[in-house]
Amino acid sequence: MRRKPPLFLLCSLVSLNLTALAQPEAARDGTSDRADDRAAIRAHIESIFDAFVAKDAPKLRATHSDDWRGFLEGSRVPIRGLEEYMRAVGGGLKDPTAGMSSWKITDFDTQFHGPDEAVVSFNADIEMRRGGSSTLRILDVYERRAGAW
Repeated sequence: MRRKPPLFLLCSLVSLNLTALAQPEAARDGTSDRADDRAAIRAHIESIFDAFVAKDAPKLRATHSDDWRGFLEGSRVPIRGLEEYMRAVGGGLKDPTAGMSSWKITDFDTQFHGPDEAVVSFNADIEMRRGGSSTLRILDVYERRAGAW
């Protein structure tokens, strides 16, 4: 008579398989650095900062998807969708004396999860038009859509 393996063993095997699937791409294959993808994502992030400095609402809108989700500095609840995002940043874009005057990315890291997903964490030092500065610590999740990040 064949005995069934203990339930904890089955759960452990499933857990190990799921853990392997969740590993970043570089950790799984050890060969791909995906420099072109990293550069494209970084260029996209830089274009967002440039849009804030230029107070270019149409350009900023174009850099975000309709289903964008996340937090901004000071958010108490998640922002859901492009329209909420644009409302959240709108005041700073309209006031010529407010908002960001310059920026510099000081640390940047990208991990790919499969061919079309990336987790990007970075720090950026920003200077404000009314004086003062701060460091933003950001984590973004990117998905390649229609060939673009």
